[in-house]
Amino acid sequence: MTRPACDNSELLSHAHAQANVNCIDCHENGIEDKIQETVWYVTDDFDDPPYKRAFPNEMCTKCHSDIDAIVAKTDFGEANPHNSHLGDLVCSDCHKMHNQSHAKCADCHNFEFLQNLPADWDKEAKKTK
Repeated sequence: MTRPACDNSELLSHAHAQANVNCIDCHENGIEDKIQETVWYVTDDFDDPPYKRAFPNEMCTKCHSDIDAIVAKTDFGEANPHNSHLGDLVCSDCHKMHNQSHAKCADCHNFEFLQNLPADWDKEAKKTK
């Protein structure tokens, strides 16, 4: 199995760790589960690697609860990624904890604000077959 070509400093998990938010602060499973997941991660011997997982919005909104403030902060005039015409998106559609975050808007649009995202964001359109 090949892990994503991504420096750990590009991951949201790294940014959270820098803010003293650790894995156990979000992942509610017990220590036994965490040990097993660590073994799977180290050995690449599991079917559901962390960088492929989607997480429910409730995992994010435990800390990032002021959705109205997030929507207001990201109103770029031309578009607002947190008020999408695609309906209710899951945070992990764009914000990846264990992989490089991807601006889903860029799959179809070339908004100016996309160019101003931090360099660690993937802003290329995803090719579909």
